[in-house]
Amino acid sequence: MEELDVNVSSSEAFGIAEKIVLLSFISAVILMAILGNLLVMVAVCRDRQLRKIKTNYFIVSLAFADLLVSVLVMPFGAMELVQDNWIYGEMFCLVRTSLDVLLTTASILHLCCISLDRYYAICCQPLVYRNKMTPLRIALMLGGCWIIPTFISFLPIMQGWNSIGIIDLIQQRQFNKASNSTYCIFMVNKPYAITCSVVAFYIPFLLMVLAYHRIYVTARAHARQIRLLQRAGNPAETRQGHQEPRQGHQEPRQGHQEPRQGHQEPWQGHQEPRQGHQELRQGHQEPRQGHQEPRQGHQEPRQNPPDQHSTHRMKTETKAAKTLCIIMGCFCLCWAPFFVTNIVDPFINYTVPGKLWTAFLWLGYINSGLNPFLYAFLNKAFRRAFLIILCCGDERYRRPSILGQTVPCSTTTINGSTHVLRVNSWKC
Repeated sequence: MEELDVNVSSSEAFGIAEKIVLLSFISAVILMAILGNLLVMVAVCRDRQLRKIKTNYFIVSLAFADLLVSVLVMPFGAMELVQDNWIYGEMFCLVRTSLDVLLTTASILHLCCISLDRYYAICCQPLVYRNKMTPLRIALMLGGCWIIPTFISFLPIMQGWNSIGIIDLIQQRQFNKASNSTYCIFMVNKPYAITCSVVAFYIPFLLMVLAYHRIYVTARAHARQIRLLQRAGNPAETRQGHQEPRQGHQEPRQGHQEPRQGHQEPWQGHQEPRQGHQELRQGHQEPRQGHQEPRQGHQEPRQNPPDQHSTHRMKTETKAAKTLCIIMGCFCLCWAPFFVTNIVDPFINYTVPGKLWTAFLWLGYINSGLNPFLYAFLNKAFRRAFLIILCCGDERYRRPSILGQTVPCSTTTINGSTHVLRVNSWKC
């Protein structure tokens, strides 16, 4: 989003050394954003497994928005910053400013949709996610990410609604008589500043915080569920190891049956109660026999791949949620300073220094180039796809065949009782 006050007068102009450093840094940011977002788009288009994940449709659209920011917005802002002059005319200034607001807002809304998509898949309707998240709904959400920003970008900016009441101040800052320079000034009045900031940042930020809070709570519940399943399975394995020694003692006990029969004479009068006890003992043997089914030869855990696959998918969902939380944290650090200043500046008579605006603006731009690197380092599927592309399809990095992709949501038997695994994955 374009800075609200770029009043870089001769007293605030950057020196030669500062311009070289700025140009090097800005060039690195632009190059990082272009290559990184292109890599994300190519990876999803080429990797069949990535295309199966519906969240990646939002990620591709996000990468496209960030790519347009790095191609259509950043270079012109960098040239104005380094040259200390705007040479492209007033109309193109309005177009560039409108594109700035449109694309950066679309990028933020995509991050919001990704968080809502993960919240819906993990917390609300995990078992019917595939049926609920239809292509039509995905298309509507993606369309909203691109259409909503137009109502706070091209429409009000081209109509001049943002400059109502401050036109004289804008004209004063557009020209610098001392240096004979012209600037692409984008200043906003109080109503536009509040409306734009609320739509572009504060509402998406609130939704993301709520969504990721619920995802974090669900991830902790998944972790406890995994631990309980593991603890419930360990005692059965422990008893399996003792089963053979216990069976080995049955023969000596059978050998003592004759002496015990000799002692049954005093108990003959109580034979019926003993038979009653035997029936009770036999009644207790039935649950023990029920326990022996998962014990025999430790074959139950090995013969139940759906349970292992379900647990693996639960762990994958938890890692994905943590990854998206890190992405949202970086988003907040990058854009929060700008949008806080965006609302405060009109109420303090536009006294925020131009260099501070520039720093906050480019901090937000960095977010457009940061997302691909977060995916590369924190997402194993994207990392593998990136390595395949960068290494020209090296077979070492190709995805092995994944078993159980169509495995339905499963149940597991623990200590004779059946438990339904609540698998939070879009595969169910």
